[in-house]
Amino acid sequence: MNLTVRGAGATPGRRGSVACIPRTDGAGGGSHGKGRSWPRRAGLGGMVPNRGPGPERATSGGRGYHAALMSTDHPIDLARSLRPQTFAKVAPDRIVDPIVEPVWGGIRLIAAAHPAGAALFDQGNELQDQPHLAQALATAVAETTTHGVILDAYLTKQVATEQDPVNLVDPDPLPSTGKLVAQSMFLGFRRDRAAELAQRVEREREERTFAADEAVNLVVVDLLWLDGEWLLDVPLAERKRLLDAILPVSDLVRSGTYVRPPLHGWIGTWRSQGFAGLTFKAANSRYRPGEPATDWTTAPMPRR
Repeated sequence: MNLTVRGAGATPGRRGSVACIPRTDGAGGGSHGKGRSWPRRAGLGGMVPNRGPGPERATSGGRGYHAALMSTDHPIDLARSLRPQTFAKVAPDRIVDPIVEPVWGGIRLIAAAHPAGAALFDQGNELQDQPHLAQALATAVAETTTHGVILDAYLTKQVATEQDPVNLVDPDPLPSTGKLVAQSMFLGFRRDRAAELAQRVEREREERTFAADEAVNLVVVDLLWLDGEWLLDVPLAERKRLLDAILPVSDLVRSGTYVRPPLHGWIGTWRSQGFAGLTFKAANSRYRPGEPATDWTTAPMPRR
């Protein structure tokens, strides 16, 4: 099922639609600061950065990344020691130039693939019960990469269907993203918080449980390593563009839906498809495995 999103008022995150946004302020401490140019890589129709620092420089000390990652260049061995970057508790309106995605239900994991095989890791433990998804991922990247990829992805039963955004019923001028989120939080004070917490815990448990007859998909949301190059210090918008270029859409493996504000139509669409929350990630954000990102946050799905 194709996850292509489209419609007026939003910039859909699909192949070639997100422009390269190199960092121009020299911040970030990486090798792709102000004034750096990225060499063109044949076959991707865009720019790929020079080899950047691996997680041994991108994460705090004491985690054992350095020794593990310097010992091999095989993506599956590299991925085993990685953990997904986490979200900080900051207001969505504090995120500069956000890329917005629905919160996927299921298991968030690190996936690695090369033309000969693939593996899915949940907190460093390889998942053995979804071999068809691992094979589908390996097949998907076999024709677009040489040495493989490392990805941030979700194992999920949830899908976003291909449809235009649903317009809100309210004919009044569109409120800002911050107001939409604040509105949702305000409504929450009038609800039974204990009951909602119990419902959320039960929903999350059900989302992480996969019956033998249930359709399960691998939804990829970030690209961390490509053909021997770490992309951790590459802006998120560019990582997304590269991901769309190297990952063909299939029934089992696909890149996730993402848009840029305004969000009014997409909120209605995602809510109707069962999504319960939103993620806000700065377009210029970097990736720090296992650490909270101050320019990434989540928010509940506004109810209206």
